[in-house]
Amino acid sequence: MSTNNRKRSELNTEDILFELHNLDDNDERGREIDGANTVDVVILPARDGDCSDEDDAPEECETPECIKDLGKGVLAQLGEVRLDTNHGKIDLPLFSDDCSSTSSNNNEVKSDFDMSNEKNGKNCHSKRRKVAKSSINVCSATNTHKKFSHLEAGSYRKEDRSWKKLTLKTNNMPPLEPVRMQPKPELLDKSPLEMFKRVWDENFVNMICIETNKYAVQKGLSNAEFSVDDLYKYLGVLLLSGYCCVSFRRMYWETKRDTFHSLVAGSMSRNKFDLIHKCLHFNDNTQIDSTDRIYKVRPVVDHMNKKFTEIIECFGSEFSLDEGMEPYFGRHSMKQFIRGKPIRFGYKIWCVTTSKGYLLKFSVYTGKTDRPKGISLGAQVTESMCVDFLPPGSKLFVDNFFTSLSLLEKLKESNINCIGTIRKDRIEGAPVVDVSKEERGAFSAITDKNSPISLIRWHDNAQVTIATNMDSKTVFGLSSCTRWNSKYKKHMKLCQPQIVKMYNHGMGGVDLFDQQRAVYRVKIRSNKWYWPLFRFCLNSSIVNLWHIFRINNRKSNQIDFLREVVIGLLSSDTQPKLVAPRTMRQAITDGRFDGYNHWISKIKTHRRCGHCGKSSKFICEKCNVGVHPDCCFKEYHVKYQSN
Repeated sequence: MSTNNRKRSELNTEDILFELHNLDDNDERGREIDGANTVDVVILPARDGDCSDEDDAPEECETPECIKDLGKGVLAQLGEVRLDTNHGKIDLPLFSDDCSSTSSNNNEVKSDFDMSNEKNGKNCHSKRRKVAKSSINVCSATNTHKKFSHLEAGSYRKEDRSWKKLTLKTNNMPPLEPVRMQPKPELLDKSPLEMFKRVWDENFVNMICIETNKYAVQKGLSNAEFSVDDLYKYLGVLLLSGYCCVSFRRMYWETKRDTFHSLVAGSMSRNKFDLIHKCLHFNDNTQIDSTDRIYKVRPVVDHMNKKFTEIIECFGSEFSLDEGMEPYFGRHSMKQFIRGKPIRFGYKIWCVTTSKGYLLKFSVYTGKTDRPKGISLGAQVTESMCVDFLPPGSKLFVDNFFTSLSLLEKLKESNINCIGTIRKDRIEGAPVVDVSKEERGAFSAITDKNSPISLIRWHDNAQVTIATNMDSKTVFGLSSCTRWNSKYKKHMKLCQPQIVKMYNHGMGGVDLFDQQRAVYRVKIRSNKWYWPLFRFCLNSSIVNLWHIFRINNRKSNQIDFLREVVIGLLSSDTQPKLVAPRTMRQAITDGRFDGYNHWISKIKTHRRCGHCGKSSKFICEKCNVGVHPDCCFKEYHVKYQSN
């Protein structure tokens, strides 16, 4: 049986596995497989110009043990069956009803799939490339086709689904109003500073202070001893840098009037800030847990997750799960690169937020870990973040990275309603109609008889498929939307499934949170790899507290709230301490030669003379510069006037 004697039908790998699973022993092809030494299901490479989902493929060092480990994107590619018999290696014709009637007289009968391809103007698979790396020996033994059920257990559900058409009708009933988030009543009357200290409470800041002092001693800095008040002022300077930034952080303490900041200089000295910034620590280095990749910042992450839920009395009913990025350009194994994102390099953080952008829970992605076979990363993240956390009856909105039909069933068991876009290679061969060639506004909907899963496909600028496990009648209604028609040069109304409108309304919570967090992100940097994670926690707390504050203060914006927090943290009764210039070039020149109110005053410490550079215990009160009263005072003030 030669490849040239038969016509290759273009079927994807998933369909081939389904045919092998249901193959009859009395069939000619079944007997051929029984007599083969080995049977290989080969995944062919994508043709030139075709798209393939490379992200679903396993790494070169990995050997997939389950069909689903390959990913739906890989299984959607073309495939073929190759037999190793005593007569040599042959390619088995694929599973079309017409192929079985092919005989040795080289009569070629085209399958329905081939005819549909020719009708649509598609060329058959004409180019072949070597696929040694793509070949996967699915199973090898006699009666191989009988063993596919073992490999597909828990991962291949095509035969378990029974789809029927779903009719969408116009529904005049308005959708139910979602339950809104409610904070603790005692927080509503608090000032911004009091709210900030409710999250960054004194016990927690004292813990940071203890670990920072401990690290300073380990580094031999015996004179470094910080208090809780010092840490609060340090946090205030960090928050200030988000909206009042300078090129170098030391410019806040410079005596030049263009950058000098009296609020910062009056709260703490420059050297103390640098010392805290150098020694800042959150966990004991002598007890590092090697299994926790974010051990150094773990107390802050756990504390924020706890506080963000403690200050909330009612979570609400609509939530969004998505990934966020915190920029980081250093070297670390957890750093991610995501092409096409606004922040391409940084740490990936899974976030659960309300539909309005309040962060409820977050988890740092620390890299690839062991997970159960047949479960994708998106499904694992969704279950760990949402199951046993969200209240029963909640609506969860996710994108196509997370959504799969098996995940929807799992969430339904936990009484969580999920709505999400889904990739076309994850619908398990569901017969949902392709509407990409139809006019804008066309839609198609099907539902599974054996489960509460439904698929709705709608054509807007492009075709989008939404999967849900909800069975409410309001979800499957029809509404309308307005779109610009470039042909007629005017806005026109289109039919839009109600579930699409619900998804657009509820999905953007994490994106909204990221936008609000990035506006006033802390600008002061550090060489520590965990600094971006601490910065994420600090900025996230400001965004969350602002969401609570504006419930009773609707006109308050984020910058006003942030400024109140900073002023409260940095306010001090002491006057700003101006640092004396180290050399004549750094001296203040304004008013130096006016000859008015220059008085000599004795001080307890030594200053460097602004004229000769030697040490002096006298200063000019107006210039705030050290001088020698007997010889240098006059020369310093009249030197340039003598010319």
